[in-house]
Amino acid sequence: MAKAVALTKKYPYLKIETGQYYVHPDYRYIRKEGESNERILDKWRGSQTLTIKSKATDDVLTVTGKIQDMGFMMNGLNYQLSPEKHEDIRDNLMEDTVKKLKARAMRVAKALNKDNVDIVEINVDANHHSPRPVYARAAKMEMMAMSADSAMPAPTAEAGETSVSMTINARAIIK
Repeated sequence: MAKAVALTKKYPYLKIETGQYYVHPDYRYIRKEGESNERILDKWRGSQTLTIKSKATDDVLTVTGKIQDMGFMMNGLNYQLSPEKHEDIRDNLMEDTVKKLKARAMRVAKALNKDNVDIVEINVDANHHSPRPVYARAAKMEMMAMSADSAMPAPTAEAGETSVSMTINARAIIK
C-alpha cells in the first residue's frame, strides 16, 4: 500500500485516501484418511482500500493501471459530477427557469386582460440535494494476493450523463 500511495502522490491532480484496513487468517484443510479434515493456518491476508479522486480522468486511469500492475485488484470506478459543475449547471437552470416563469406570468396576465405582473416571492429548491461524493471520479483498490502472471490492463472509461434538476415556486400579483 505504501508503494501505491507513493506512486499516486507523483500525480498532483489526484487526491487519495486510504481506509478499511483488515488482516485475517487464511486456512487450508488437510484431508486425513479415516479422520475429519484438519484446518491449519496457511497464511495471513491483508486488505486495504485506496480511494483516488480527481477531475483528471487520464491520470486516474494511468495510475489505476499501474497500481493494478503492482498486484492490487480494482473494486470500483465511478464518474460523478463535480460540485463546481453541479452549481454552475443549477445556476444556469435557475436563470432560464426564472425567465420562463416571468414569461408565463405575463401570458396569464394577458389572458386576464391585465398588463402588470409583480413576482413577489420565489423559492428555489428548499430541499436542495447536492451531488454525492466530491470530484468527477473515484477509483477504489483492494490489496489482494494475485499471481505474477495475472497482470491487468489499465481500465478504460467513458463518462455518461448526469441529470441535474431543480424546483422553483413563485407567487405573483397580476394587476
